[in-house]
This record gives sequence, structure tokens and C-alpha cells, in this order.
Amino acid sequence: MSNDELALLLKDYGLEHLEKKCRDLKFSLRAVLSLDEGDLGLLTEFPGEKILLRSLIRDKRKNATGCAESGGSSSASASSSNGGTTCGGSSGGSGSSGSSGSGGGSGGSGGSSSSGPTDSTTPLSRPGKRLRADPPAAAAASKLQKFDEAAKLRELSLADLLNEDECGGKHILEEGYKASVQAYHDDVDDDLDAPILSESQRDKITEVVVRFLLKLTQNPDHKFFPILTQKIVQLFPCESEDTYYVAPRSQNPNQIHPKGKIPNRLRNEKHRRNLLKRFNPLSEPSSSSPACQQHTSGNLEKLLRTGKCSLLMILEDFKLLREEAASKLLENWNVFVRKLFAIASRDVKDKSIKQLVAEAKVIPQTSVNQNKLASIILEILPHIRPNHFFMEKNQQVKATVDIVKNSYLLTVEKDTDIVQALKARREALSTGSGGGQPLIVLVKTEVSGKRAALNLARCAFPKPRCKITRVSGFPSAGLTDRAGATRRQTCPGSRPGSFGYK
Repeated sequence: MSNDELALLLKDYGLEHLEKKCRDLKFSLRAVLSLDEGDLGLLTEFPGEKILLRSLIRDKRKNATGCAESGGSSSASASSSNGGTTCGGSSGGSGSSGSSGSGGGSGGSGGSSSSGPTDSTTPLSRPGKRLRADPPAAAAASKLQKFDEAAKLRELSLADLLNEDECGGKHILEEGYKASVQAYHDDVDDDLDAPILSESQRDKITEVVVRFLLKLTQNPDHKFFPILTQKIVQLFPCESEDTYYVAPRSQNPNQIHPKGKIPNRLRNEKHRRNLLKRFNPLSEPSSSSPACQQHTSGNLEKLLRTGKCSLLMILEDFKLLREEAASKLLENWNVFVRKLFAIASRDVKDKSIKQLVAEAKVIPQTSVNQNKLASIILEILPHIRPNHFFMEKNQQVKATVDIVKNSYLLTVEKDTDIVQALKARREALSTGSGGGQPLIVLVKTEVSGKRAALNLARCAFPKPRCKITRVSGFPSAGLTDRAGATRRQTCPGSRPGSFGYK
């Protein structure tokens, strides 16, 4: 009888207590084998018993598949004449009842056990119904993977990892760090200072560790950071754990993210790899290579990593690497001029400057007149914000022409000084009031004709001759630029929503 076979199957899987429920709900063997993922809850609400039921159904289907493949067509005909014998050897009733077309109740149930799904890879779902993953099984697999990755990290030898690195990692150990540590501990007079690593050596150790971590898993768990930090401190005992990892909320309640060299390096490395996914590795220029690789000889990875600073980005490279924003580099100049004249007409108080604005408005904005407009704009800009107030170090300060001019104007003697001047300005802004200031660079001497690091636009200025340059890494700023901005704030020489930037 099929009910007896169902009872035996349930008993084999430790589910004999479900026999009464199957009988009450009129579940035969065929009905149980037809259950899908969503219907398992009809028999039990416990996840563990659902997993056992799923295993029972799959094993039964696999047995049916093996019987069909081994028997072939001859066994199939014999099975039909013998009352539908299953692969497990059980028969659905007597031979006469099984051989009839309609069959009895038990014969119909037993004969249909071999007529269910015969593909062991068939998911437990009806056709057209989406298969739902089992949350407990997925969570268990994820936890097992994390345990395995944590075990590999605990077995890691940081010394071997550094020795395998040819780009500076092995030199850290070769420079006698261990000997210095031993001499420091053996010193009884306390004459020696504790040997410490340089900042570049710490960065190199962090780089090697993070590279190994991303090779192990693409989604590292935050619990891996203390393991790696302990490895570093064990090898370099004079190092502090706080240098490499600070747990969330360990310093103050508002610190919701981990801090330190390892978490920061991991975030930057993952961001860099996401950027590089858009490009093929550097190779010989060809028609199939990205456009930027056909026109530049620079290191693409380095351009992407430092391009935000605009120190290595020239106008042509920026167009190719940031194709979606390339048009703004040229179009924003006209928008910038139009907005500046509109604001100057309302805010400028000086009569001579008002006259200059009125004359400049009638000049056509063509490429021929851009140099002339640029020189006029440099005269107008410092007079827009005077008599306005701005916040500096939590105090209100009244803007003057000189303050405004210094806030956006950077003057250098020659074009080779631009990069160093920009670096110095960014450092000053990072330690002072922060970014948000537009930036125009004036070069007092002639610029060489070679391909420069910055895009220089020649302007006809009155004596002494000067040139205006645009930092070509920011698509939203026209001839203005945020110098080293990490946060936006209103500052002298800037008006929110003006000059082509927000």
C-alpha cells in the first residue's frame, strides 16, 4: 500500500510523527512527492524538518531516475504489465489491479510513484513558479565560508607575505628591523629609542595585507581586521594597533565606521578596482582598445587614481576618460560669463566696474572675444562680494576686494610652478577653513609649447602680460575650480549657485 510505503519513508528520515498529519490531510505518497518549496509548510513549520522533507523528495526522485535509465524501454514495458513496480521494489497493489487502465486506489498510487519528475536536477517548484532559496541553508553556507576565510587568515605568515613582495615589501624586513627591536629590548640603560616604521613602510605593509585579503574574498568581513592587525603587531612589536584598525564606536558613539589604515586602504582599493573595470589592461593602441589608451602614453591606472587632483590630467585625456562630462569643459565658459554678468549687474556697487559690466555685456561671446572677456572678468570678480559677509572660524567677516581676490586668484611666476602652488594651496585649505573656493591661476611668463600637465588658455591682459589657466579635472566648473575641496561651504569670492559651480 502507498500509505505504508509513505510511513516507511517518513520513518527512515526521522519524520514518523508526520504520518498522522499526512493521513488527516489526505496526503498520499504521490501528493508528498508533488510538493514544492512553498508547500512544505503544509506539513511542518520547522526549518529543520522542511530540509529533511526536501531531502526525502529529492532522493525518491533520484531513485526513480536511476530505475528509468537502467531499465530502458524493455523494463518500462515489463513495469507496465506488473502493476507499476517502483525502483525501490515496492508494488502498487496486486498485478491485476495494477495492470488495469484505471487501477484501484492503492495500485494507482503505487504505479504513479515512478511517473513523477525523473530529473534529479529538477527544482522543487511547479513550472512557471519562481524557486525560492532556503534562507537557513544560505545563511549556513555563508557562515561556513567566513569561518574558512578566518582560519586562513589566522594561518597567514605575514613575514612570508612580505618576502614574496618584490615592490618594497621584502626590504622592510631586510633593513634590520628585528635586530633593532632586539637591541631595544636588551638595552638596560634605556638609551635607545623604540624602532618605529616610517609612514611609507606602514603604507606598504597595509597594501600587501589588503591585496591578500581581496585575493581571499571580494567581500571581507569587518571581523578580519583585528586578525590582520594582530599579525602586524606580532611581526612589528613596536607598532600600535590603533594605527591599522580602530573598531566602530570604540572612540566615541558617533564613530559608526571602522578607522585605521586597513579599512581605509580596503575602501580605496575596492573603489579603484571598480573604476578600472571599465577599461582593458594597457596594451599597444589598436582599434579595439579604449579611446583613452590610443591617445595617451601615461599610466591609465595612475591617471584614474590621481585624476581627481587634476595634476596629471590634461584636457584631451579628460575628454576621453570622462566622456559623459567632456562637453561641459567648453560649454560652461559661456554659462559662467552669463551668470557672472547677471550677478554683477545686481551686486556691484563701484561705478567704474558697473560701467565695465555694461560694456562687456555687448561683446559677442565668440572664440575670438574669449581672451578679452577673460581679462574683463578678472577685473569684475573681486568687486562682486565686497560689503557682503561670510563665516570664517565661526565669526562673521566683511569681505573686501583684497580678501575676495586672494580667495580665488592664484598667481605664479612661470608655468612650471603651477603644480607646486596647487599642492601648497590644497594643504593650506585642508588645514584651514576647508574647500569650496573657485580657483583661477595666473601665469606671468610665457608657457612652453610642450604638452603640459594642465590646460592653459592664453588671454590678452594689459601689462604685465598674464595668462589664465583652467584646472581641467572638474567638469562642473568652467574656468573655476574647487581646490582641494573635501566639503562645500560658502567662502569669500564665491556665491552659492554662481560661477558655474554649486
